[in-house]
Amino acid sequence: VGWCVGIHESEVIQPQWFMSDDELDRFQLIVSHKDQVVQLPEGAQLLASAKQCPNSMYCVGDHILTMQGHPEFTREYSRDLMDMRREILGVETYNEGVASLAKTLEKDIVARWIIRFIKGKPAAE
Repeated sequence: VGWCVGIHESEVIQPQWFMSDDELDRFQLIVSHKDQVVQLPEGAQLLASAKQCPNSMYCVGDHILTMQGHPEFTREYSRDLMDMRREILGVETYNEGVASLAKTLEKDIVARWIIRFIKGKPAAE
């Protein structure tokens, strides 16, 4: 696939209990990668998929949650990384990545998902 940088959209494929309060069918996160998971591990459940990264978010049971995007990255940090890697990325990828930083970013929502997942599924009442 090559480099994926900037803000990319993922589609929620299988909503989970820790996503329930937000009801997003798509979300956007900053990405910065050239490699990605091309085959899900045994027992993994695909949660979200992106055009450039089909396995953009998945979980294994209630103890592993992983995603290709970086909810911890800021736009400024992403831009700095792209500037540092400008020659490696190439003109088109660099320009598209920089332009994408104007898009909406749902990192706070995804951070809530992570916190809920870590805290664990609430007991049934």
